[in-house]
Amino acid sequence: MGWKYLGNMNGAGPLYKRVGKAAAGSTETFNIGDMVKFDTTKITKVTAAADYDKALGIVAEKQEVGDVARYLVLLIPKKGDVFECALDAEAALKYGQKIEIVDHETVKSCAGGTTYIGKVCGDDQYLRDSTTVVSKATVQVELEDQTGKAFSD
Repeated sequence: MGWKYLGNMNGAGPLYKRVGKAAAGSTETFNIGDMVKFDTTKITKVTAAADYDKALGIVAEKQEVGDVARYLVLLIPKKGDVFECALDAEAALKYGQKIEIVDHETVKSCAGGTTYIGKVCGDDQYLRDSTTVVSKATVQVELEDQTGKAFSD
């Protein structure tokens, strides 16, 4: 599924975009919606919470294996930006609950601590005619603001 931009909770527009360099002849392909981190000389897919100290972005265009080195357009999350992505397993997540990365396109509930990528901000898991929170396969997330982090070429 990947990460899909849904809008900004604060009405702030437009999306903040930046380019990231894909390495020549890379064995890694980038699809629209992949979460990536900025390494020293290139972008790579996010794979773990340890990647949170890097600047993060969402790929906005596809790159195939063996494509020449080039820059890809990335969406850079800012305060209030809401994205939807897949959960690693269906879950009944509540508004404000912290989430963490499973891989470049999947998240799970954060067990605790300070290392998290964002918070649940959607309310489509709440039934309007009861007090039940239903399990869903996707979640709406306000990602942590990335605009103040250092990016590299």
